[in-house]
Amino acid sequence: MKPGLHGTGRYLAGAAIGPARWPHYDLIVVMEGSLTLVSGSKTAELFTHDAVLIPPGVSFQGTTGKEGSGIWVQHFSASRKELPRAFPPGRKPVLLGLAASSEVAGALLRRLHQLHSSGRRGNRLLRAALLAALLRELYHAARHSRLRSGETSRLRIVTEWVERHLEQVKTLRAVARQADLSESHFRNVFRKWRTQSAGAWLRDLRMTEARRLLLSTNMPTKAISARIGFGDPVAFSRCFRRVHGIPPGQFRRSHPLPV
Repeated sequence: MKPGLHGTGRYLAGAAIGPARWPHYDLIVVMEGSLTLVSGSKTAELFTHDAVLIPPGVSFQGTTGKEGSGIWVQHFSASRKELPRAFPPGRKPVLLGLAASSEVAGALLRRLHQLHSSGRRGNRLLRAALLAALLRELYHAARHSRLRSGETSRLRIVTEWVERHLEQVKTLRAVARQADLSESHFRNVFRKWRTQSAGAWLRDLRMTEARRLLLSTNMPTKAISARIGFGDPVAFSRCFRRVHGIPPGQFRRSHPLPV
């Protein structure tokens, strides 16, 4: 196994990846954001911690999602015998859902990047060994992930719905119902999907919208509280203070609307 070009990059929303057709393997890991990958007649949606292995000679191209994407890429040459036996043979991309979410995969990704960045020629054998270990870990993690494609699709749809209907979202239980999941199961699969708790995600959405309304409108804080899904203005003020260090009224006074 011979590791070749390696790189990481942060792409803006709607950025094009490819089109490309390499004479070697291409391992792509989505570190943050999302990526739509097209190969032949197949289209796949990749999200944070998803990976894909593209065999030599396979054409592909991608487009980053609306939030952009951070991508880790490793080109390498290898015989079929050098690949982990678990990988299916063939000339199609191998999708590895949530494979890079394991601690082992994360450590291997970081170490490979450090070795490549060091530029020392003597680390080639070590890079090859670590890359082989990473491929085995990615396949193992993907096989044992409890998330299925149907669940990730539902999570993606429901998060987009919440962003458009934040005023209707009073509790996480209501969000879970939109995904047709119990609240406990929703919390569990959400953390696996986004590596963030569902509660923190909902709080961040609410606070982002609260800041926007405080800075761009004269809407009373009570009305803002209702708009972002808080039934109790006191609870809204308490949450805002916990996140920003000051209550919403003081935040607005320190950022007056332009005349």
